[in-house]
Amino acid sequence: MEIDKTDIDIQVANAKLGKQSAYNFLLDRYWNQVYGFQIKRVGNEFEAEDITIETFAKAFDKIHSYKETYVFSTWLIAISKNIQIDKTRKKNATLHTQANSASDAQLKSVPDANPTPEDVLITKQNLTHIAARH
Repeated sequence: MEIDKTDIDIQVANAKLGKQSAYNFLLDRYWNQVYGFQIKRVGNEFEAEDITIETFAKAFDKIHSYKETYVFSTWLIAISKNIQIDKTRKKNATLHTQANSASDAQLKSVPDANPTPEDVLITKQNLTHIAARH
């Protein structure tokens, strides 16, 4: 059974009124499309499902901002894409921070072979003491 834009617009209007059956309809109708889009992008079932859940949560939360001049599925995919991009940026930033932290830790753990100022002073004093004996 083909669902036309008018049917979708009616369901979106009902969702804007808070009707749970409309949310269920939209979720059932578009879940596979959004999930399929994400599985191709991220290649991980768990991450794709997580992003798909976030997509519908955000879309339903912002349903009042949806304009009927747009295709609903395109609006959902745009939300989904933005969520995925944000997650990827955060993950990359975290990896970069972790790599920098690891590098800093490695640099701090490298022993310094140079003598400290105290070591230099002690060596000079010892040499002076030895030279005075001879």
